[in-house]
Amino acid sequence: MPYLQIYLAPDQLDAGGKARLAAGATRLLADVLRKRPEVTVVRIVATPADQWYAAGGPLSLLGRAAFADLKITRGTNTEAEKARFLAEFHRLLDDTAGPMSAPTYTVIHEIAGTDWGYDGLGQVERGGAGRPAMMTPVRHHITGAESVEPGTPVEALAEFYRAFNGRDLELMRRNWHPDECVLDNPLGGILRGWAEIEPLYVRLFGGPARVHVEFYDYTLHEGADLFVAAGRERGTFERGSTRIELAIRTSRVYRKVAARWRQIHHHGSIEEPELLARYREAVLGG
Repeated sequence: MPYLQIYLAPDQLDAGGKARLAAGATRLLADVLRKRPEVTVVRIVATPADQWYAAGGPLSLLGRAAFADLKITRGTNTEAEKARFLAEFHRLLDDTAGPMSAPTYTVIHEIAGTDWGYDGLGQVERGGAGRPAMMTPVRHHITGAESVEPGTPVEALAEFYRAFNGRDLELMRRNWHPDECVLDNPLGGILRGWAEIEPLYVRLFGGPARVHVEFYDYTLHEGADLFVAAGRERGTFERGSTRIELAIRTSRVYRKVAARWRQIHHHGSIEEPELLARYREAVLGG
């Protein structure tokens, strides 16, 4: 339940510009901080330039300025997520209301779930407080088409799905650890080592079937040189006139090797018996 108040000086945006800024901020709060758009409130306040001073002088000597005050529930976001939001929100301000010439501050206030709420209920009563940030599922999906920060777990995951959906065997090879890796296939069986795993992708990428999946509803659990991503995949399997909507529970484990994340374990399972049977028949019976 974030509340974002943006102060601008001078009043340089018309109604359409304010709407674009509010929409962009709401989208960032959802994509970066995992806040629900339906309970996100953005207020844009235009103030006279003669009320602003920077570097000891009036704003009229500097140009445009902005100040943003964001309130979120304490403990629901990681330091990395907040840092990313600060950087991307500043770019949004520059793109929609800038360029900013005076110092532009964005302040994130983390408030205990007992100390604020909406519609008469606090976060504790709504069940939204007290959950550690890493246990709050990320709702937006990863397909491989994302532009994400290099060297991060999300970048490693995006690389995998870029390789998978793009049928790129070389990129897939770089994503996996060359020796220490295990794949538990949704169709059954365990493949150990890249020498066993690679033929699976060779057949899939070179065959007539087209499979496209995205990763979503996931949590990330990161250590110094290891991270686990646990979530779900959804997508499609298409072969001739056969089309199957996929729903797979998925976990992936990566280890950092020479400053690069390499996948060492993947487990996928299809919990719906009918879907599993149709998928097995389409892949193994054809």
